[in-house]
Amino acid sequence: MKVEKIHDKKISVFVTILDLKERNIDIFEFYPQSSKVQALFLDILEEAYLQQGFETENSQLFIETKPIPSHGLYISVTKFDNEEELEEDYSSGYIIHKVEELFFNSTQKNVRHELVFSYPSIESIEPCVKFLSSYCFESTSLYQLGEKYILTLVLSNVYNQRTYSKITAFLTEYGIQEFFSIAYVDEHGKTLLGNKAIEGLKKYFYFPYENKKS
Repeated sequence: MKVEKIHDKKISVFVTILDLKERNIDIFEFYPQSSKVQALFLDILEEAYLQQGFETENSQLFIETKPIPSHGLYISVTKFDNEEELEEDYSSGYIIHKVEELFFNSTQKNVRHELVFSYPSIESIEPCVKFLSSYCFESTSLYQLGEKYILTLVLSNVYNQRTYSKITAFLTEYGIQEFFSIAYVDEHGKTLLGNKAIEGLKKYFYFPYENKKS
């Protein structure tokens, strides 16, 4: 998805029908209370940070959506401190009072915060391993899928959205973020290192063991 920066406090993004289908979201049943929609919002905010440096931590957000039948959905996100700053009538959208609450809310609704990255070789993962060793994950696995090596990560819910974006930004420097699910990789790929892949990769690259952040 491509993020367009309107100004310092507003971005817009077009979410395609394919993006919605991959997340099992019906374009005409787009409710902010849905855990699937909340997970999509987090992906959008992550992309906004990566593509445009759009920071949302400690901000209130005004969200507007406009469905384009057979094509997708336009979503605009505006940061504000108080409702008087909003350019439009805020009854036309809805407000997220705190991004951190959205992150943990979606976690509590059993939306796992998964990251899936592909690499052309195992060696190309090496720069990421020491960085990732500083964080806690519920699980990390390494697969081979065709000619690609796939690293999957499930983040611990102790982390906020800023940390999620920081990890993603670092991994993007060395690999390609994929948007298929870990379940898909597990079904179609060959498991090389299951569950504790980072520890296995540290052994492979002869990195010393280090304590992870608690």
